[in-house]
Amino acid sequence: MAPLDDVDSRRLFFKRIFSSVDSCPSELEEVSARILKKCGGLPLAIITFACLLASKTHNKDEWERLQDSIGTGSSFDKDGNLKGMKDILLHSYLDLPHHLKTCLLYLCLYPEDSMIDIKLLKWKWIAEGFIATQWGSLDQVAQNCFNELVNRNMIQPVYGNYDSSVRYCRVHDMVLDLIISLSDEENFATVLNGRICNFFPNKIRRLSMQSSGKEHKGAVGAITETKIHIRSLTVFEPDKLIVPHLVDFHALRVLDLFGCDSLENKHVKHIGSSRQLRYLRIGYSKITELPCEIGKLQHLETLDLRDCYLLHRLP
Repeated sequence: MAPLDDVDSRRLFFKRIFSSVDSCPSELEEVSARILKKCGGLPLAIITFACLLASKTHNKDEWERLQDSIGTGSSFDKDGNLKGMKDILLHSYLDLPHHLKTCLLYLCLYPEDSMIDIKLLKWKWIAEGFIATQWGSLDQVAQNCFNELVNRNMIQPVYGNYDSSVRYCRVHDMVLDLIISLSDEENFATVLNGRICNFFPNKIRRLSMQSSGKEHKGAVGAITETKIHIRSLTVFEPDKLIVPHLVDFHALRVLDLFGCDSLENKHVKHIGSSRQLRYLRIGYSKITELPCEIGKLQHLETLDLRDCYLLHRLP
């Protein structure tokens, strides 16, 4: 997308903050012009910075401080460098409260351009323990977290074709790149998405298996070695993936194997050993029965067996 001109940039910026192009206080005009210059006409930069400012007091000193915090130059310089854009996104991330940072980082588990089911995402946040009960009902607090990330332009809602309901969301490619990078730094999650992966961390906490490329050599071994630390295991591209037998994954809270058509009864035979499991999703698999051990999962909150066509009854 080509950068916006000055007029359209100004219109987009002020409408997001003040709901009107002509409502900007005169004392904020000059600093607004400098901010827009740094945004370089990039819609994502303009909207993200505007969302950040909208959550702050409309105070010149505060705006000046935020303007100074993103360095110098345009978000899109002559060489096509997007460092300024990355600075804006990073600052917006750092401005989030801790629980929202964690909820946003969790989205690094999803492949690029994914249509993310909001309901399932909220259930996973809850299962991971990201949502505090003292703030209200878990589902409502999770929805509030989602709404706040949308308001900050870190998540993009996807509206239905026939009504205004929002069932899915997506993450902009640059936001996804940022949170994957931050996740790597914090060892928040390990993402197998086709990137070169020369080694696995000593403790894999969350694993997202998105492709069946060369980086999966040793993946099952690494999972087995660190399985006592894995809190979340999600498979997005099931073809040709080797699924480990789920035995003694004592820290596992979220297990999403939807679409693993190679999944058999033997893979989940000892699922009852994952006593901390709170979210289990299986579908389009070869599983014909679930073990009676599933009754040992006293913390299980979500059991999603939709599209398990070969499974005719529960134990």
